[in-house]
Amino acid sequence: HLTQLLVAARNLSVADTFYNSLPIAGTDGTMKNRLMAHLRKFLHLKKKPEARIKTGALVDVRAISGYVMSKSGKMYAVTSFINHPNALKGLDAHDQLLAWLLNDGPDPKQAR
Repeated sequence: HLTQLLVAARNLSVADTFYNSLPIAGTDGTMKNRLMAHLRKFLHLKKKPEARIKTGALVDVRAISGYVMSKSGKMYAVTSFINHPNALKGLDAHDQLLAWLLNDGPDPKQAR
């Protein structure tokens, strides 16, 4: 339901303020040092893709939630929770998901 909340938030009068309040992966927040290699691939683009992501952590839980603006300009709302005793080892899975979305994610012909 968290992703549905993010989608609905894009239609609010405060959508831009909310979006701009989220940390930018590779720049600030707990995502400051993550996705750097993936983001470097887009340095040549005039309009660079970005991931505005909040992270969360509890014992045996790691989570990400926010928005990804892909290299083509498509906006994705994304949420992922890893609930497992080895959840910390799943950070790379979160980064791979975000990198996939930065690169335009699913093929529209295959997306549901």
